[in-house]
Amino acid sequence: MKPSSFKPHKMYKKGSTKTANTYKEHLDLMEDGYGHTPLTKKGKKDACYHKVKRAVKVWPSAYASGQLVQCRKRGAANWGVGKKKK
Repeated sequence: MKPSSFKPHKMYKKGSTKTANTYKEHLDLMEDGYGHTPLTKKGKKDACYHKVKRAVKVWPSAYASGQLVQCRKRGAANWGVGKKKK
């Protein structure tokens, strides 16, 4: 990359974000362990994910997605429980 065509951008390191305004700052941040992409945490699976995955035969599928949405709409405690009989 040519220093003349440098554009300011964010650089990421675990727990912090800094902006590199010059090419020299960019090189210094790279030496300090900063990178170009933000570190993302893996999402934890909720109770509905585990209940639906156990209940369906094919994962992933359109049917499983629909069941997951329904579970999250009703709540994990109520999903899969039949209606009350009068």
